[in-house]
Amino acid sequence: MSFKGISDGQGQQYWIVACALAEEGLDAIYHEMNVNLKKVGQNIEVMQFDIPFSLKFGAFDDLVRLADELIKHDTGIEVVLRRVERMALDLDPTMELRIIWQRSSYTIKQYLCHFSWDHAKFPKERSMHENLNALLQGIQKLDTDLRSKSSQFNEIKQAVFNNLGKDFNSNSNVQSSNGSSSGVKLTNGLLTTKDLIDVITPDVIDESDILFTEHISTVFVVVPKGQHDSFLKYYERSDPYVVPKSAKFIPKIIDKEGNELVRVFLFQSSMESFKQNCKSRKFTVRDDFHYSQEKYRTLMENRKKLVQEKGKQEKYLKRMCFASFSDIFISWLHIKAMRCFVEAVLRYGVPPQFASFLIRMDVSSSKFVKAKNVVETTFKKKGKIGTLYKSSSTDKEIDDDYTPYVFLPFSPDQQV
Repeated sequence: MSFKGISDGQGQQYWIVACALAEEGLDAIYHEMNVNLKKVGQNIEVMQFDIPFSLKFGAFDDLVRLADELIKHDTGIEVVLRRVERMALDLDPTMELRIIWQRSSYTIKQYLCHFSWDHAKFPKERSMHENLNALLQGIQKLDTDLRSKSSQFNEIKQAVFNNLGKDFNSNSNVQSSNGSSSGVKLTNGLLTTKDLIDVITPDVIDESDILFTEHISTVFVVVPKGQHDSFLKYYERSDPYVVPKSAKFIPKIIDKEGNELVRVFLFQSSMESFKQNCKSRKFTVRDDFHYSQEKYRTLMENRKKLVQEKGKQEKYLKRMCFASFSDIFISWLHIKAMRCFVEAVLRYGVPPQFASFLIRMDVSSSKFVKAKNVVETTFKKKGKIGTLYKSSSTDKEIDDDYTPYVFLPFSPDQQV
């Protein structure tokens, strides 16, 4: 099964819940809650949520402060996670974001359902505060590196846009240095303003069509739609130093207003006079452009290198996003595990002895209240429910969503 983005978690709500362990034991709590939640909705799943009791912490006051810190960092890390997710899917809307853990690849759902504490990354020998600081430093580095790489990529993407226009994409063929191309040359822009180096190319003009000597120049003129014959009748009379019969309309070139392009030979000394006379007839002389096959080849080679560099950086940035999303998601869930541990200890006391579970259901479910009642009833019957502890976030008022057990709801998919 393949999921795009993090769609395996989309439309689903997860709860991390915990109560104090009683004589009944964890398995009994799990069994009764699972059976009763299935009566509420068959789509509801209950899984044991592995949090070690051996996490190091200090005094009670330290735990209260840590609880507040974890709430703040939980939100902050999710912000970074969503930014990385958006970046990844902007680069590739079909990208499948997965979790790489213990050298295996998991969907979001698989990782959530089989979560266990990463002792290698967050060793129990370190205090929770030390593990939290290490986690935050890792997130900050990932975020900084991604921002830097994204900025570099945006710069080269802008350079490609400036050189090749908004219609360019990574699958487009950049003309090779021999000038090979196909189709109508001009699909957007106006001949009166567009850089003609993208228009007058080796596939529409020969070197023999261009003449530059000590006295004679080649100039290109934009002829409005329907004025083809009028120009041919007029141009030789426009100036005595225009070379007779030198006009040649360039094939396959027409802009969105129907303007055409014609080549004319004339003496350099008459350029300004010819230009003014043409202007009076609404013919535009593009004397700002001078054709050169060598210049064209150089431009195409530079563009080719630019496009290749864009592709290289885009590929690297995709890999960075994929890996960073995985690392940040893992850290985010460990933050939630720390929150569960801290709140359980604050509620139920020491030594840490609590039962923690992960519950999954559809976000659209109208049975949230029933499900929460089942959890509370099960905890009262099989486990123990603690009292509200005081922290800076709860001193002033108790939230309406307060529950007498540890309750941490979250959604793994991006909220819109």
